Amino acid sequence: EGAVAKTEANINLIGKSFAVDMWVRVSGEGTIFSHGNGTNKIALGVKKIDGQYYFTVNGKERGNPLPADKWIYIAFNLEQDNTEGSCFSAIYAIDDITEVLATAVAIERYEGNGVVALGDGFTGAIHEVALWDEAIDVTTLQAQMYDTKMPTTEHLIGYWKFNEGNGTQAKDVARNRHMNLSSTSWYLNNKN
Repeated sequence: EGAVAKTEANINLIGKSFAVDMWVRVSGEGTIFSHGNGTNKIALGVKKIDGQYYFTVNGKERGNPLPADKWIYIAFNLEQDNTEGSCFSAIYAIDDITEVLATAVAIERYEGNGVVALGDGFTGAIHEVALWDEAIDVTTLQAQMYDTKMPTTEHLIGYWKFNEGNGTQAKDVARNRHMNLSSTSWYLNNKN
């Protein structure tokens, strides 16, 4: 709970489209994924409103409530436009249900460079995090949500399985941009 995992090195996404997908088990608020530094940061998180958890992008809630204490799949993409700015889309899926959280929502152009951080202040569990160097459509990502990625998968620039089970490092099997964990708390319960 609340432990943070951060890449050892910066990942440059200045002016680039990208996507991220992962499995999350929400038990409380916090940041699931963030990239960048200072005011030039993008953060995907969870906020509790009226007893329910909502997906957030830079602090603004998006879509319907998320299921609590169940593994859900989240896919997010950010499409850069060289003149206009950026827009993002996001979905979550659980079993045969897919919920659209956002579709082509316009935001300021993202010019982020920095570490990828997972779990800042978040209560829950995260695994199978993939970072892509293009804005892969969220439905395309969802079609592959049960697939284990190969390190040589095209456009895959970060892939942290979080399956080590011990220690303070999560290995990046795509590019060796490992994450350091702020504690050794691993979630090993296999119940869904």
